[in-house]
Amino acid sequence: MTIITTASEFNKLCQRLAHGTHGFIAVDTEFVREKTYWPQWSLLQIAIPEDVYIVDVTSLDREKDFDAFKDLLLHSSILKVFHACRQDVEIFLHELDIIPNAIFDCQIAAYLCGFSEGMGLAKLAYELLRVEVIKTQQHTNWMSRPLSPKQLAYATVDVQVIQKLYHALEAKLGELGRWGWLHYEQEHLFSSRTYMPNVDELWHRIRTHHKMKASKRALLQELCRWREEKARELNYNRARVINDDALVKIINLNSENILELADQVPGIDVDYLEEIWALLLAFKSRSPHTYPRLKHPPRRPPYLLEAFEKIAQLRQQIAVKLQVSERLLANDEAIKDFVSDYEVPFTRGWRYEVFGAEAQGILKLYKTTN
Repeated sequence: MTIITTASEFNKLCQRLAHGTHGFIAVDTEFVREKTYWPQWSLLQIAIPEDVYIVDVTSLDREKDFDAFKDLLLHSSILKVFHACRQDVEIFLHELDIIPNAIFDCQIAAYLCGFSEGMGLAKLAYELLRVEVIKTQQHTNWMSRPLSPKQLAYATVDVQVIQKLYHALEAKLGELGRWGWLHYEQEHLFSSRTYMPNVDELWHRIRTHHKMKASKRALLQELCRWREEKARELNYNRARVINDDALVKIINLNSENILELADQVPGIDVDYLEEIWALLLAFKSRSPHTYPRLKHPPRRPPYLLEAFEKIAQLRQQIAVKLQVSERLLANDEAIKDFVSDYEVPFTRGWRYEVFGAEAQGILKLYKTTN
């Protein structure tokens, strides 16, 4: 393990890796995100067969000291290997305004090879490599300095394991002929939209949204949008601005004035009270035609329900044959949408080849005979 704390050391490392003979590097990050909207980046770990490099990014200047690292991330001939890379890439996008080129995500690759969806690093390492990874330091304070020997050991082991997982999964993907699947499944990782939630769709995350009247859903949509924008602006997590329960309470009350609102919903920070009241007043002029709608399943004739059952059986058979999860091919909701003529993922890409084309044949048969 080599610890790097200066820009000179970091730039030399990145330049050496960019011109080296390694076809891939394993990459990991450590950060804290308990009270902030954006991750507080603490460490960057890079592993190659000869060594593991622990870069203390808190000692570096984001504006001046990362040019060589950006070049390395964009190097198309060097594969950047992660496990569950979404938050790592989000850090690079927010801090450095960059999305890496040539990504291999071990979590996605494992799912395509028949392991459980969203499998954590420790579980995957044990199931695939029979290596035990101790995660006791996962939620430690990574922003404290100096870092403890246990923290440094944890950071080192994680990226070493990612390196070993890559070798095993690379071989397995090749054996199964699923490299094309991986490229397809990772396409979304290269779009900045993946890392920024749609502010107009955040109301779906509130547990009780499906029980609300249309006008209340619309108000919830506006309050969720306001909270997200405020959280980004102040770099606070959402609950620190206002929690979900307080949002729902605002919606269910009909406060007569701002003082009544403050009294009825004590969870509103006084700094945001006037903004929320102004939002409530402005909402009264919103046209009902713009209210967000819930997706209601269409009425399906009996023959389409039979088609659903037949396609679900096909999904099960193909999943067993391929030794993958049925959900990887399609969940029940996607099949219901499919028989109702909605666009679904398994009508495109590798899913269409292994499942969707045959499912289309079944549906066509039921439609032409009924």
